[in-house]
Amino acid sequence: EVALAQGTLSQSLDYAQAGLRHFSGGYPLPAIDNPPFDSLVIDKDLLLLLDTKARCLLARYRKSGQPADLQTAQNTYQLALRAIAQLRQSFLARASKEELAQTVLPIYEGAIQCLYTEYAQNPQPELIEAAFQLAESNKAILLLEALNDNTAKSSAGIPASLLRQEQRLRREIAFLEQKKAELQN
Repeated sequence: EVALAQGTLSQSLDYAQAGLRHFSGGYPLPAIDNPPFDSLVIDKDLLLLLDTKARCLLARYRKSGQPADLQTAQNTYQLALRAIAQLRQSFLARASKEELAQTVLPIYEGAIQCLYTEYAQNPQPELIEAAFQLAESNKAILLLEALNDNTAKSSAGIPASLLRQEQRLRREIAFLEQKKAELQN
């Protein structure tokens, strides 16, 4: 991540590949290839690593114009999206799902950006359709999780006053987190 911020793309990709070897139990990775999905240990850190790798590849594509970089960036985002789906199924606690939601938003945005970049070079309607489906998929999953959470709360017999207090506190936390982020920038 630091190397990417400093603009040293080849070093960032080297770090990403080393990280992927770690998450795949030492699976040998030629060049910038991704390991097979089944070899990966899926967790939030893997998602961040895949996002970093894909962003590096997209940045390198913008500099070099090499189609292989764009294709590998898309493949890396697809791997991350599969990992997200698996993680979402394994998380039960609301806090874990909310933390995951914050982590996955940049990944969805990056995947959509990749599709748009390819569309700019090769305007095919299916690329826009894929980007739209990706955006809608993320929204639908978040909505379903919210509905399941509300159903669980209502069937658990939690008093309405506590649910209102929880909503108020969540809004307050979101406001304070936003202020904190503004102060850090």
